[in-house]
Amino acid sequence: MKKSILSILITCFAVAAYGDRVARVLYYGAPAGGPEYAFVNQVNQEPQKVSLDRHNFSESFDLTEGSIRLYFLPSLLAEDAPVPESAPSVYVPEDWSKVLILAFQDKNNPTMPIRLKAINANDDVFAPGGVYFVNFSEMTVFLMVGDKELISQPHSLEMVTKPIKERGSYLLKLATFKDNPNKYRPLVQQKCQYHPDVRVLTFVSPMPPPRMVKLYSVPIPNF
Repeated sequence: MKKSILSILITCFAVAAYGDRVARVLYYGAPAGGPEYAFVNQVNQEPQKVSLDRHNFSESFDLTEGSIRLYFLPSLLAEDAPVPESAPSVYVPEDWSKVLILAFQDKNNPTMPIRLKAINANDDVFAPGGVYFVNFSEMTVFLMVGDKELISQPHSLEMVTKPIKERGSYLLKLATFKDNPNKYRPLVQQKCQYHPDVRVLTFVSPMPPPRMVKLYSVPIPNF
C-alpha cells in the first residue's frame, strides 16, 4: 500500500512539474498552401510537432530551462544533421515562462516560408484579462477599449491590461486620422466580452476601401 501511495505521489508531482514553461503558436493570416505544422527544435529537448493554426493558438508545448532559441523546421532532421542556418527561429529569454509565438509569412526563407515573433505572456506582463493588439495595417489607429484609450502605430503591438473594471461586455471602437489627431475617421465598432481569466489577442488587419481595417480576436482561456 505504501509503495502504491508513493508511486501516485511521484506521478502527481511529475504531472505538476510538466509544462511549467510553455509556449503556444498561431499563424494568423497564413496564405493558401502555407505550412500547417512545424517541428520545433531546441537544446535538450526532442523535436516537437506543433500545429500552425490560422484561427487559434496551438496546444501548449514545452520549453527547456534558460535562455533558448527555438528553430522551426518543416520536417524532422536526419540523425546528427545540423539545423539549417536559414531555419526560422525566435529567441526566448530565461524569465519568460509563458510565451505566445506569432508566425508571419516570409516568402524569402528557403527553409520554411515564415518568420516569428515571441510575446511574453507571463502573468505579471500579459496577465489574464488583458487585451493585446497587433496592428498589421499601415495606419495609425486610435482605439477606445472599454474605458481605456490607446494609440496603435503601424505594425506595432500594444496592450490594455483591463478594458473595464468588472466582468461583462464593453465597446471597442477604432478610428484613424491623417494630420490632425483631433479629427478622427471612424473605422470599426463592435461589442466584446471581458473575462478576468482570459487573455485576448486582437489583430488589426488592412482591408480595401471603404472598410480600411478589420478586427480578429483570439481568446486564450488556458495556458
